[in-house]
Amino acid sequence: MTNNIIQQSPEWKQEKQLRIGGSEIFSLAFHYCQPELEKLGIDLIKEQPFKSALEIYLRVKFQCEEEPILVVNAQYGLGMEDYITSRLNSENQDLEIEGTRDFIINEDIHKLACCSPDGYVEVKEGQILRDFDDTCDITQNMGKGTLEMKTTQHKFNYEAEAGTRFSYIFQLQYNMMLLGHQWGMLACLTPKDKEGDSDFFKGKILSQADIIRSMPNETGGDPNLNGLVALGAIYQHNINALYNLYTYTYPAIKPIQDICKLALERFQTALDNNKLPNPSRGNLDKLKREKKMLAVIHPERFDTLEADEGLNGLLSNRQTAFVEAKKATSEQKEYEIEILKKMGDHIEIEGTEYKAKFDVRGALRFSKIK
Repeated sequence: MTNNIIQQSPEWKQEKQLRIGGSEIFSLAFHYCQPELEKLGIDLIKEQPFKSALEIYLRVKFQCEEEPILVVNAQYGLGMEDYITSRLNSENQDLEIEGTRDFIINEDIHKLACCSPDGYVEVKEGQILRDFDDTCDITQNMGKGTLEMKTTQHKFNYEAEAGTRFSYIFQLQYNMMLLGHQWGMLACLTPKDKEGDSDFFKGKILSQADIIRSMPNETGGDPNLNGLVALGAIYQHNINALYNLYTYTYPAIKPIQDICKLALERFQTALDNNKLPNPSRGNLDKLKREKKMLAVIHPERFDTLEADEGLNGLLSNRQTAFVEAKKATSEQKEYEIEILKKMGDHIEIEGTEYKAKFDVRGALRFSKIK
C-alpha cells in the first residue's frame, strides 16, 4: 500500500485516471456482477450508478477524457468537506474526526485499486458506537474508521431514515478494504429546502465560506489554522441551519467487499481481452458521454457525420418547420389578443365556422362549429 501522493495534486489527477477509485466501484459491480448484487437484494432498477462501465473502460484503456462534473458541484462537494468534519465533531462528542487529503494505492488488493478517503473517524476511549444495521458494537479497539462524505440532493431527506444508497455503501466498503479498516462512516449533507439544490445557492454558500476562511487567524499562530477559525465562524453564521447531516456507520461487510474484488477482476479480464462494455441503453445522458469518448478512438464512426443530400434536406426541412411553427405561435397570440379586445365583457363569441369561450379556469378556448 502506497501513500505518497496528495489529493488534488497533478500526480493525483494522473494516477487516478489509470485506476479505479471508490466512486466508480459500484459502476463496475453493476455491470459485471449483477447476479451477485441481486443475491444481496439490491434493486438494480432503483440503484443506478452515475457512470457507466464503458466510460470507465475507455478512460483506463485508452486514456479518453471523461465528461467533467459541473464545476460548481465539484467545488461545492470539496468545499463543504471541512464544514462536515467540523459539524461531525460538534455533534458527536464520543468520536474524533479528521479530514484527510491522502491518496491510497493498494496493489495487494488489485493493481488498479486506489481510493481518496475524505477523512478518518475514531471512537473515544470508553465509548461504544452501534452500527446502522444494529448488528455490532464499534469501539476504540477497532482502530480508525474510514470517513466518506456526500453532498446529496434535497430529495434524500425522504430516503434518509430507511438508509443510504448502495452506491455510497460500496464506495465506503471499497475504501475501507483498501485502507485495511474494520469500520467506517458515511456522512450525507442534505439541503433542508429544495432551493439548496440550485447552482446559485451552492455558489452563495461557497462564497460565504471563502469570506469566512479569509478572516484573520485569531489563534495568532500557524496560518494553516485559519481554516479551523473559519469553521467556527461558519457555525456562528448558522449555515448548519440550512442543512441536515445524516450519518451511517458500518462494520466491514465481507459480501460487499468480495463483490468489489470480483468487479475489479472481471473488469481486468475485459481490458485484457479488449472487450468493450456495450453502450448504455435507456439513459441518454450516459450515451451522450460515451459517444464523445468513443469519438476519440473511432472518429470515423462517432465523430461528426457529413450529411448526404437526403440527410441535408431533412435537416433543412426540420429547421424550416421549426421557424414556421414559432412564427405561427407568435401570430396565434397576436390574433388572440385582438379577439379578446373585441369581445369586451362577453364570455363567448360565435362565428360562421369557429367559436370561442372562456373555460372554468378563465382560458379562452377555440372550437369548430359542428
